[in-house]
Amino acid sequence: MKTLKLFIPIIIFIAIFTHLNTPFWKSDLNENLTNIRKIAGKNKFTENVVGEPWPGIGPNGEMGGTKALHYSRIPAMTITDDNKIVVMFDLRWNSAFDQDRIDPGIAISSDGGYSWIKRTAWTVNHSDHPRRRAMDSTILYNPIDDTLYALHGNWSTGTHNWAKYGNDYFENNQWSATIYQSTDGGLNWKKNAEFSKTHNYHIFSKVKKDNHSVVAFLGGVGSGIVMRDGTLVFPIQTAHSNGKIATTILYSKDNGKTWDMPEINDALSPNNASLENMVFEVEEGKLVMTGREDHHSKARWAYYSEDLGKSWQPYNPVDKFSKTLAKPSQGSSIYVTLPNGRKVLLVSKPDGITNQDDDKRGNIALWMLDAKKPKHKFKLGIIRPGLGNADGSGYSSLAYKDGNLFVAFEDDGDIRIKNLSDYMDTIQAKALEWELPNEMDADVAKINALPHLNQGQKNQLIEKMQNANDYAIIQAIALNKAMHNLKNNTNKLNDEAQQLKDQELIEQQLFLSSVKQIHQVTQPTNSTYLGYNEIAHLSQALNSRFSALTSIKQTLLSKLEK
Repeated sequence: MKTLKLFIPIIIFIAIFTHLNTPFWKSDLNENLTNIRKIAGKNKFTENVVGEPWPGIGPNGEMGGTKALHYSRIPAMTITDDNKIVVMFDLRWNSAFDQDRIDPGIAISSDGGYSWIKRTAWTVNHSDHPRRRAMDSTILYNPIDDTLYALHGNWSTGTHNWAKYGNDYFENNQWSATIYQSTDGGLNWKKNAEFSKTHNYHIFSKVKKDNHSVVAFLGGVGSGIVMRDGTLVFPIQTAHSNGKIATTILYSKDNGKTWDMPEINDALSPNNASLENMVFEVEEGKLVMTGREDHHSKARWAYYSEDLGKSWQPYNPVDKFSKTLAKPSQGSSIYVTLPNGRKVLLVSKPDGITNQDDDKRGNIALWMLDAKKPKHKFKLGIIRPGLGNADGSGYSSLAYKDGNLFVAFEDDGDIRIKNLSDYMDTIQAKALEWELPNEMDADVAKINALPHLNQGQKNQLIEKMQNANDYAIIQAIALNKAMHNLKNNTNKLNDEAQQLKDQELIEQQLFLSSVKQIHQVTQPTNSTYLGYNEIAHLSQALNSRFSALTSIKQTLLSKLEK
């Protein structure tokens, strides 16, 4: 017994020690997120694989863990400010076919990839048709208020290509695009916006190609961005009433409350095939759109805009990047700050194997580019070697946080995620070899110079920026504006409250306590960190207490008048 009593604490100590020394990010992460069932002779599979039932709700409300999944496609990935890895993808219940029953699936890891929650994000419920579908995820994370947005194209029926038959789908009201949002890291979702013939047509009708209006649109597939000034931006593919396709952006300047598109009569159209584009901000206010190769040049295209998508010009440093042997395909492009302060464009895309590669889109590769000088391009390695599945392969999505790099990609009908952080030493060394400037110092200086942040906010945001976290500068600019508005509103309401002063009223005391708290935390020397949502809560409490104060005063005055 004595030996047992001594042995138990040792085990507990070893377990605690091991846990404390486990790196947060799983360095050898190589996870199959879907584990589909494969049947030889179907969806180009050559052998049977039992797979695992999908843990989320089935296409007709079946209990989680009871319905087999036969294919998955189109990964879209992001990492939240509190280090949740969020991957969305198509749950293709019956086949790989684009025009079949599809729901959005999601996998979430809160511990760096060691464990995963997998579920059906939501089910398509606007039609009982067996081909109803929500497909082609494009995900956007807003680090200002910690909200996720997911854009999908939706069809209630139909067996034809979304763009070629876009006019028919539109006229019969069979198509819509929806944005769903989540405020809890992807666990729960609610509809944020819908775009269709009967919903928000005035927004996407602004975009024309050869003066022909948009009749359907999809996200670029992959991920959207938040600009430094806080503008949320989805890259968009548009189908027009004349059968042509083009590209634009869908943006929000109020944290997703409302959405808009730029007004343009000749929308950007690098080719008349799928564009599958992504966007990044190469300089403050300067957006670069880059996307899928065409069938002729077999090279990726890139254009820039400095007026939020109203006009576009070729962007030479990235345009015509890396010809492929494979059939044209989607690729993921993200612009990131490295731990050594340099900024690079990272791209994942199929390079192809032979000219007969076609739909298999082999050798998904990882590239790095200068993004500002066309001579600086370097192939880092192959993410997934070999040919893919001919019924759908080659798509990928990159995500980056604090010097850690991940990719989600199509893997023979499954969606797989890998940690690519082993490439970071090579990436940083190559950035130094290219003599790229240290851009982190300028962002740190900008944070320090923001006049309305308190010291606690500056300290935390600067530390975050120095850890190669690009959310920091976005959050800093948004918080500076929010703090300024909070101080102005507090001073305004306090002046008005002085006219209603009555120390005996509990409402007056509560209001003054809010004023005092705000004055404290907005002092330049205060060490309290306030996030955007915390500032909003302070403002709501102040307004609520002022409203209660004015209401009780009005009630007293009414009684006196009687």
